[in-house]
Amino acid sequence: MPIAAGIDEVGYGPKLGPLVVAAAAFRVDDPSVNLWNALATAVSDRRTTERLPVLDSKELYSSATGVGTLEPTALAFLGLLPDRHTTSFRRLLEVIALDPPAASDPWYREADFELPQVATRTDLNFHTQRLGTACVRAAAAVHGCWTAWAEPADLNRAVASGLNKSHFLFGQACRLVKAILESAPGEDVIVRIGKQGGRRLYLAGLVREFGTVWVHGETAATSRYEFREGGRRVLLEFLMDGERRDFGISLASIIGKYLREGAMRLFNAYWARQSEGLRATAGYGADARRFFREIEPHLERLRIAPDAVLRKR
Repeated sequence: MPIAAGIDEVGYGPKLGPLVVAAAAFRVDDPSVNLWNALATAVSDRRTTERLPVLDSKELYSSATGVGTLEPTALAFLGLLPDRHTTSFRRLLEVIALDPPAASDPWYREADFELPQVATRTDLNFHTQRLGTACVRAAAAVHGCWTAWAEPADLNRAVASGLNKSHFLFGQACRLVKAILESAPGEDVIVRIGKQGGRRLYLAGLVREFGTVWVHGETAATSRYEFREGGRRVLLEFLMDGERRDFGISLASIIGKYLREGAMRLFNAYWARQSEGLRATAGYGADARRFFREIEPHLERLRIAPDAVLRKR
């Protein structure tokens, strides 16, 4: 069975917190299958509590409702993977992150929380079992999930070395493509990726990463490429509005957002212990600048470099 995967990024724009690029992959009889339809007894492309919602995380999540809208979907799918024990946040990161957050960052050091955060274990087991049944009936199986994780220090080092931020993001996506390929040696793979910054042309970067690549079309809506690895065929599609067009991209968006919000929970908890009365932040815009101003006086005492906290771009 070929592998069909989706990749999406979460946290490209904030000034605080990690950039998380996630991949979700399935084994399917037909890579063109619409998994929203095939798994319709267990999932929905709309916000709902009766079935697992799979849609753009920006539409599903809000700071008012918190991670409760993301958690059942993220943990139910991850729960179908072998040896993916989701009993704690740190344990989850250890098994799906290509490079888990460094323990040297004090907000991660010896910090953890139990999963699920909001959903009950009973409800989560129900959704996971129903999803598993739907996958069997659809001849589809959850194959794997990976994340490429970058903290502000990683982004700042990349920018300082002369790397464009968009090129850094592209490189993270390519790392995930390689992880997918390594997980299924010799098998045909199709990877669909949300278009990054609305770009249309990706050939030059793909050639640097994968060697000889053929172009099957480059339009505003879709850019398609192919390369061969041994005897197998690898197709890459970059999709505008990918979260609405591809199930795997939507699922990757949800898993990435769930993990980023977990990271921000630990980040805010650490700084709340250092500065009494400090209001938590999501890490975006003016509020990120407000938060950094309030914690900046503590950085020297804690021996934390500003570049480890605040993104320069």
